[in-house]
Amino acid sequence: MCYFVREIRSYFTVMSLSWKQAIKDFEIYLRLEKSLSENSISAYTDDVGKLESYFTEISGNK
Repeated sequence: MCYFVREIRSYFTVMSLSWKQAIKDFEIYLRLEKSLSENSISAYTDDVGKLESYFTEISGNK
């Protein structure tokens, strides 16, 4: 396993506990600061959820 993959794995193992809170905070930011529609907020948070899934997958956490 290359160094980069090991570093990502260890970093996102720590980060995985805060993903849900980070996504919720991002949703609040989009709603309050950017005044986006519910459809836009949903699209953005879905994309971030996919990003979280990708990082979880490459870090080896299932």
